Amino acid sequence: MKKVLITVVALAALIITIAACKADNVVCEPKISDYIQLDSKQAYMLSGESKLLHAIIKPKESNFMIEWSSDNESVAKVDKDGKITAVSSGEAKITASLTDTQYKSSCLVTVSDLAVSAKFEEGDEGWGVNKFSDFDAALAAAEKGDTLMIYSGYYACVGDIKQDIFLIGETGSAVSGLNIADGCFVAMKKVSVYISDEAVGSGSVKVGKDCVLEMTECSVIYDIKDEQGKPRIGNKQEDEQSSGGSEQEQSGEAGGSEKNIEIGSAIGVDCDRDCKYIKLNACSISGFDVAVSVKPTEGKVVMRDNTISSCKVGIDIDVRLEGNKNADTEGIIQGNILSDIEQPTVFRFNGTMYNGSFKYDDYRPGK
Repeated sequence: MKKVLITVVALAALIITIAACKADNVVCEPKISDYIQLDSKQAYMLSGESKLLHAIIKPKESNFMIEWSSDNESVAKVDKDGKITAVSSGEAKITASLTDTQYKSSCLVTVSDLAVSAKFEEGDEGWGVNKFSDFDAALAAAEKGDTLMIYSGYYACVGDIKQDIFLIGETGSAVSGLNIADGCFVAMKKVSVYISDEAVGSGSVKVGKDCVLEMTECSVIYDIKDEQGKPRIGNKQEDEQSSGGSEQEQSGEAGGSEKNIEIGSAIGVDCDRDCKYIKLNACSISGFDVAVSVKPTEGKVVMRDNTISSCKVGIDIDVRLEGNKNADTEGIIQGNILSDIEQPTVFRFNGTMYNGSFKYDDYRPGK
């Protein structure tokens, strides 16, 4: 860390100003960040890149000391002048502090191995190596364990995810669907999956067997309209009689049924048989026949604090195996908000003993 000379007069003036406020019984204590601000509060970088952060000091004529620090130097380092160097994928908080005061300001730096952006063009530094304008090309170039940053824009996805990968989405970015091949580990944060034209993609997250999927603060939206401009799927006013099922299923409570629910094929998060681990946290899903479908598995399913709306079925857990047996699925569904849903939660099992541990807790219907 490098210190820059402080003007004693400026510091004294600051102390006098605060004291005067207190003497006049006026609440004018500044926020911690009022005397120093950074020109960026969020930065996305590729490994090996550098970026200069600028600190804005108030009052401008003052010459305070500034200290720069990183809370995770294995991800991003910062020098005495505020120059950040991205080291490896992950997150690091870069902080600029006024020495010997409580005043500071921070920037959250997210570092990835590859990035896809509609603004990248052939000839850009890193083009075809770690910078892509095509999402499928970026997936094809990714190696096991890489982090892929999805910048603002809309990206068609036709190919499969065949490697363990981390996906991070910038605000305003969306892909047309994701198909996760068997045996992959995929972690997604703030990724939007959106479809308004079936010719572009499925709008779904499809998960193969033996997969691990973790979704945090993601959205999955099916926005197909009919000729009248109304949602084709998830509009319960249009098709009150299509769902079927028992009274127990209609109530949204966990229960068994000998009937399949035939209401359409569009599924938001579609988990194939024998998935290892599925976790959805603080995600939003809307517009589908079924928001989340989990086929029989001996793995674990965790769904917490998600918002599901305008779907015919919210969460469909099916543990039925051949021969009248049931899979011993484990998991918890907790704190989710479901609104405009015909059948909020459905748990389907054969009439024999179910030895799994699946808990529905704190269900909160939306208004």
